[in-house]
Amino acid sequence: MPRETIIRTTVVAPLIRIRVRRMLPIPGEVITGIGQTVNPMQTVARAVQYTRYRILPLSDILKISPEELSTVLQVAEGERVSQGTTLVDKKGFLGRHQQYQSPLDGEVYEVRNGRLIMRQMSEIVELRALVAGRVVDHVDNRGVVLETFGSLIQAAWSTDDEDAGLLKVLTNTPNALFFPEEITKEANSAILVVGWFDQLKVLERARDMGVRGIITGSLPANICRVASLIDLPVFVTNGIGAQGMSAPVFDLLQAADGRRTALLGKKSGVRTDRPQIVIQADKKTTTDPRSAAEPLTEGQTVRLLRQPYLNQVAKVSHLYDLAQTTPAGNKAHGADVQLENGQIVFVPYANMEAII
Repeated sequence: MPRETIIRTTVVAPLIRIRVRRMLPIPGEVITGIGQTVNPMQTVARAVQYTRYRILPLSDILKISPEELSTVLQVAEGERVSQGTTLVDKKGFLGRHQQYQSPLDGEVYEVRNGRLIMRQMSEIVELRALVAGRVVDHVDNRGVVLETFGSLIQAAWSTDDEDAGLLKVLTNTPNALFFPEEITKEANSAILVVGWFDQLKVLERARDMGVRGIITGSLPANICRVASLIDLPVFVTNGIGAQGMSAPVFDLLQAADGRRTALLGKKSGVRTDRPQIVIQADKKTTTDPRSAAEPLTEGQTVRLLRQPYLNQVAKVSHLYDLAQTTPAGNKAHGADVQLENGQIVFVPYANMEAII
């Protein structure tokens, strides 16, 4: 009996129950309750991001000792103050008051040795749900877990940006080269699906036309580097290069044309799993995603990762218990797979991924 083998997997699921973790990049406040239903643009958590500190030497300014400063201080550590708020009010000679107002908006971070340290508020970080669903759990003071239903595709790579919009498929074939002039005003607020592209102008035009994101099968490395620097979600389903998109992914996206879609990248905190494309459905199901830890089986669909079969989709026809000789003369553990044209070839496990 062949040994159990677990290989790399990619989720391409048409209708499952999906758990989405939405996380703030820093600790903050969760403002939605467990059991609450949310819409994609709804804020589920927020945080105040502080980036600058300012030291106010109040003892020196007011010519008082650190001990005396503590008796005339009008604010406490952790208190938020606005510009102009009185920080110190000291009664002087003949009842005159000596005051010092805050020069900025911020938080009283610490008072030490006669110095008041202000932490300046830079911005409010708001975390949107991006998917319609139900809050099923809180993650401490960092975010929520949402339950929704629909299609789930794991991407191979993405920029850090995230957004949601209606899916718009702009190609009829999974490996067609896409050109910037194909982006028209109808693409505004949409998430575009293309085979692949190799022009930076595609990114520039997409941003100028108000596109919410791009899903592409593959992308040259130099385009990936530039995409990482602009404020536009770009999701690559297959990998770096010019091979286009695999058939199972393209077929699922094409069938979902016009449906609300979320691109969930890495912006909302540290993430160890892969970028996710979530396509919402009105139907509900009790089916959960297959475990990536399940062994490979005969009949399972795989995508081939190396030439001469790069990006081809095949079915596993036979699993070998012992290492086999490859065309290059090396020994490798692998399986026989049947290509779409009916040809059966041996492929090492390292050169395939299971589509689950």
